[in-house]
Amino acid sequence: MNTKAFQTGVKSLASRAVGQSNISASSLAGYPIPLPPLPEQERIVAELDAEAARLEAVRGLLPAFEATIQRTLARVWGTATGD
Repeated sequence: MNTKAFQTGVKSLASRAVGQSNISASSLAGYPIPLPPLPEQERIVAELDAEAARLEAVRGLLPAFEATIQRTLARVWGTATGD
């Protein structure tokens, strides 16, 4: 949508008024949105799925890290309970 051709096409839908342009929703609804080929879309989705899985794995580590931090702080501040 950042291509010159797309932007030129969308701008051609604009009606001009005093100092302001307007594109009606009905005009824009019929304008084709370019999409990458299906294999590229599938590759992008696979990358996003893999990234989401990595993010969940990291989120799963947070409780253990938080517990380690709390134990370390307790030991440093002399409030450790011997766990």
